[in-house]
Amino acid sequence: MREAKTFAGKTVLDRFKSMELDGINEENILDFFGAENSRYLAMNMAGSVDADEYKDFYKYFAERHRLNLLFDRVFRENWEQEPVIIRVGKSLVNQ
Repeated sequence: MREAKTFAGKTVLDRFKSMELDGINEENILDFFGAENSRYLAMNMAGSVDADEYKDFYKYFAERHRLNLLFDRVFRENWEQEPVIIRVGKSLVNQ
């Protein structure tokens, strides 16, 4: 079993851009969203979520990758829906 990659950056958007630089492929998508979903859930339980961080991430993601079929396929096959951080970001933007 391979070890999941981590991506450098202070914010979720910084880490996503780091993942983009490494290459958008199925493994990187799984590693990034798996880690970020877990990070968000832990921060949410601790009451320390920065809503602006997730809004900024979602806006960037939606502008550049919303219609990317690779993301859609990986999301459906692994989460049966959009990952938590996508749903949270979308909800915050639409408030």
